[in-house]
Amino acid sequence: MIHTDTHPLPTEGQKDDTFPGLLANLVYKRHYAAFAVGLALFFVLTTGLGVSLWSCPLAGALHQPCPGCGLTRASVLLVQGQVAESLAMHAFAPAALTILGGCVVSLCLSKSGRTHLARRVARADGRFGVSFWGLIGLVAYWIIRLAIGLGPAMG
Repeated sequence: MIHTDTHPLPTEGQKDDTFPGLLANLVYKRHYAAFAVGLALFFVLTTGLGVSLWSCPLAGALHQPCPGCGLTRASVLLVQGQVAESLAMHAFAPAALTILGGCVVSLCLSKSGRTHLARRVARADGRFGVSFWGLIGLVAYWIIRLAIGLGPAMG
């Protein structure tokens, strides 16, 4: 059991404007969720239309795909129902769409609903280290893709 909380969850009646962990704040703070959804929709739509507006600075500097290279294209493929192609492009596309879905849900909830969702997310993150292990997994996945030559073509 991993405990990554730096401070306890806000209790009922206590000021609850922040939660431990990125994911809980992403679903709790409406402007964070709206920004994430807007940015994701922008990139998914432009990618789906075949327009490339973004050149990854990390990939440009390293001349290798970064950990997130191909994630938008893989998410578009997954939304289009091309599961095998999506997973071949980037295995973290389902996780990215799940986080995005949580943000969309949080935008539809009242403040008390967002607070409840954020508490559950913070509790799960603190108990299982979702954010920590997710980032470790993403970096490990990136290293493996580089080592065996898999992953999206750069460009």
